[in-house]
Amino acid sequence: MPVLRIAQQRGDAPHRYRIEITATDIPNFASPQFSSDITFELAQQDGERIRWYLEDYLQFDEDPAPQIAGDVEAFMAACGDGLFRSLFEGTRQGAQLWTMIEPQLNATRAEITTGIPEATAIPWELIRNPHTGTFLALSVASSVRTQREAQILHGGHG
Repeated sequence: MPVLRIAQQRGDAPHRYRIEITATDIPNFASPQFSSDITFELAQQDGERIRWYLEDYLQFDEDPAPQIAGDVEAFMAACGDGLFRSLFEGTRQGAQLWTMIEPQLNATRAEITTGIPEATAIPWELIRNPHTGTFLALSVASSVRTQREAQILHGGHG
């Protein structure tokens, strides 16, 4: 099973992150790997809007909630498109990795690894291909989040 690993680490400034991306077990390809520095900030109010959409909207969907939900959906799509572009369109290595893994997505395991303090800094579940409008988490066979500190504590690699 191909595995796409996205490992997030703190960067050298607030809202800067070092992202290590690796793909393994892709048939007929070596395991590509690259790093990318990205800037990402999710404002507290935007995080709350996403939380409202995911947790409260379906329970309280009277007007004006559908209009608000539409705005939140557009925000989440733009956020996911930006994450995709910063990883897979910002560098030659990213574009090459995506070209290799995209045909294998339905059989791929996506793993997101972060440290505990920055686990909610980037909403990786929103990453989506802006050309197809498809969310990565819905395109892969499985999608999981792991925490680096938990791996270290339990004897894993981090």
